[in-house]
Amino acid sequence: MIGKGLAYLRREAKRWVTNRNTIRYRVERDAILRLLSRNPVEGSLLDAGAGCGEMSARLLESGTVSSITGAEPDAVNYAQLKRTYSSLPGAVAIRAPIDHMPFEDGRFDGILCTQVLEHISDHAAAARELVRVTRLGGTLIVSVPFVPSDCRPEECIHYDPIGHVRAGYTAETLSALFGPYGCELLECAYFLTGKTCGNLLAVERLGWLGLMVPVALVDAECHLTEESRRIGHPGGMVCLFRKTGGSASEKIIFKVK
Repeated sequence: MIGKGLAYLRREAKRWVTNRNTIRYRVERDAILRLLSRNPVEGSLLDAGAGCGEMSARLLESGTVSSITGAEPDAVNYAQLKRTYSSLPGAVAIRAPIDHMPFEDGRFDGILCTQVLEHISDHAAAARELVRVTRLGGTLIVSVPFVPSDCRPEECIHYDPIGHVRAGYTAETLSALFGPYGCELLECAYFLTGKTCGNLLAVERLGWLGLMVPVALVDAECHLTEESRRIGHPGGMVCLFRKTGGSASEKIIFKVK
């Protein structure tokens, strides 16, 4: 009973206590939901590189998807993933690397991969594997740090010179990564604007008092248009791909709504 109570408190803290992870989950989840509202995934969803499973668990709890499988290679994260999924009907956790998953071709209707590719040296192998396990016509939702060409990586709140093997991506570079495997980039959404990051840094300077600042006050982008987010110096980007099976020579089109 005590263990379940502590797990509940941890889950609630991840939603409401202001810190970098809470803010990232809030604004990134909203970006994902905006894309899914126009391109729903009907059927099975794989959370590839699921970490603790927080993002996919929230999608399942909101009714956005009906079932999830979380794949995570790290032992510590996998243990947390199992705890996160333990009380969620329709959630299955497995331990597997993103670039070599134990699933048949076309197994899933949708793929969720959030803040993973920047950690993987051979991201082309990971992209190929993600596409392989997606059915033809299925959806891939991929979020990554956004680092525009005119911005130094260390200026971005996501920048991690130890954990990241690359600073981030643009829509064009992510298109170039997935395009050769038969995917078309349909839409991009942006999150973690410069103003939100500024608010977060101001809260962090308050020390422990900052934990009491409501998350909604730090989020400066919840009412912005997609274009305003795009030009608001965002630190993150989520892209929605459709597996078309086309060749790399086919035209790849994307749009910002």
